Amino acid sequence: MRLTLLALVLAVVAGVPEGEAQRGRVLLGVFRATLPCVDCASHRLELTLYLRAPNDFGGATFELREIFAFVVDRDGASGGERVVDSSGKWALVRGTAGDPGATVYRINPDKPSQARSFLVVNEDELRELDSLNAELPPERVLTLRRVLDVDPSKVGRYRETAADAPDVRAAAEFAVLAQSVRTGQTLALDRVVSARRQVAAGLNFRLCLSVKTMGEAGPALAVVYQDLNGHFALSYWAAGECS
Repeated sequence: MRLTLLALVLAVVAGVPEGEAQRGRVLLGVFRATLPCVDCASHRLELTLYLRAPNDFGGATFELREIFAFVVDRDGASGGERVVDSSGKWALVRGTAGDPGATVYRINPDKPSQARSFLVVNEDELRELDSLNAELPPERVLTLRRVLDVDPSKVGRYRETAADAPDVRAAAEFAVLAQSVRTGQTLALDRVVSARRQVAAGLNFRLCLSVKTMGEAGPALAVVYQDLNGHFALSYWAAGECS
């Protein structure tokens, strides 16, 4: 989907936070994604784009934050987060390898070794391109979605859901795998005892699990977050309890 420069400017003007305007810059948008992570609970990426003024793409700047989160158990052990922040300039450019009329946001255009390009799919979605401005294969696609204000009235309570539902099973298997990687233990999902689900800018799954360790099954409580891209992150794990 192609976006005109006018449409982008109008979208920015319609949602300029007063605080940013007072600092001499205009917030274009905040975009987030959750990535798979081999040695951590989750890898979250947040890209914030600014303009110098509503119609001035020449003064565009960005802030990029990557958060590597580790599971914190009920005793507060192990954990913490590793945060990597960067910032710089970004530019609006035209064209990809497959579509010369596409709109692309390019961060660090003045630093070729650090440059990254994002195709503007629509006003609320960016998709990363490779170093040649071409689409990545499906298994490597990184999609960032605009962060919208969450209406508290739309954040639901945890509600009971079927323990054998496909999304519950997928969340449970992810939780066990993530905890296995984090601890170095060989864990296996025995069964999902019960499950509750909450809608909150994505989904939270609160799972009562039976997990096998060295062939012995025991209870574990896991909370798994699924973002709007469908990626999972393990928020909480407590072995020996299930409530």
